[in-house]
Amino acid sequence: MRGICKEPPGIRLAEITARLTAEFKKIRGENTQLIKHYNEGDKLEPGVNFFSLASVTPFHNIIQLEDRDTPYLQNFHLNCFKQESPIKIPGSNQFGKKKVFYYTNPSFPYLVSTSTVCKTTEVILGPLEAAAEQLEAKNASIQEQVDMQPPNIKTLQIVLSGILTPQVQAGPIEIANTFLANTSEYDPAQIQRLKDNFIILLELCERCIFINRNLFPHYSAPQYNTLVQQQEHFKSGLQTIKDRLVELGVDIEKKPSRREGLTSTWGGDSSEDVESSIEQSDA
Repeated sequence: MRGICKEPPGIRLAEITARLTAEFKKIRGENTQLIKHYNEGDKLEPGVNFFSLASVTPFHNIIQLEDRDTPYLQNFHLNCFKQESPIKIPGSNQFGKKKVFYYTNPSFPYLVSTSTVCKTTEVILGPLEAAAEQLEAKNASIQEQVDMQPPNIKTLQIVLSGILTPQVQAGPIEIANTFLANTSEYDPAQIQRLKDNFIILLELCERCIFINRNLFPHYSAPQYNTLVQQQEHFKSGLQTIKDRLVELGVDIEKKPSRREGLTSTWGGDSSEDVESSIEQSDA
C-alpha cells in the first residue's frame, strides 16, 4: 500500500519517522521497522513489517503550467507527485535517472493530510537526458535569482558558488567532456538540448555576476574587498567553462534553439507517455 502524506513546512524527518513508526506499530504490531536503504531484490527479514519513506514533489507538465500560472493554482488540486533517483546504467560507469510518478485520489489539499496512491508510472532517463535535466535545474535556480526583486546577495552568491567555484566547477565541465567530446555516439536532438542549456547557463551566470557586482556599493570596506575577490573567482570560473565549451566546438555566441528548456525543470518532461497519463488522470 502506498500513500502521499502532506507535512507542515519545516518539520524534521526525524519527527515524521518517529510519528509514523509509532502509528504503524499500533496497526501492525511492535515488530515494525523502517527500511532505510532498499534495493530491488534485497531479501527482507521474514516476520517483520517494513515500511519506507521518500520525498516527492508536485508535478505539472508544460500544458498544465500554461493554465496554472499562479502559486495558488500550482498548489491546488494536486494529484500527481514525482520522485527522482539516480540509477547506474548496466555495463557502464555512467548514471541515468529514474522518475516515479504517483497519482492520488482524492487530490490535495483535502480534509485529511494523507491520500492513497491509485496509480504509478515510471520513466527511465539515459545519462545524456539526465545531464541535460541537471543543467536545466541549475538554470532554473539561477533564473530565480535573476528575477528576484530586490536581489539577495547571499542566495545569489550561494547559487554562483555552486556552479563556478573550483570545488564544483568540474560539474558542468565534466558533463561537457563526457557528452560533447563524442557527440556522434548520442542522439543529435539531445546533444542540441545540452548545448542550448550550456548557452543559457553562460548567459544567466553573466547576468548574475553583473547583478552581484552592482550590489557592492552597499557594503563597508572589509566586506567590499571580500566581495571583489569573490567576484574575480566567479569570472574566472565562468571563463574556464567558456573556454572548454569552445574547445569542444560549442558556438557559445549562438542563441539557443529551445529557450523553453528552463520550463521543463518545473514539470515539462519530454515523455509523451507521462503527459498522456497525467491528462487522463486529470480527466
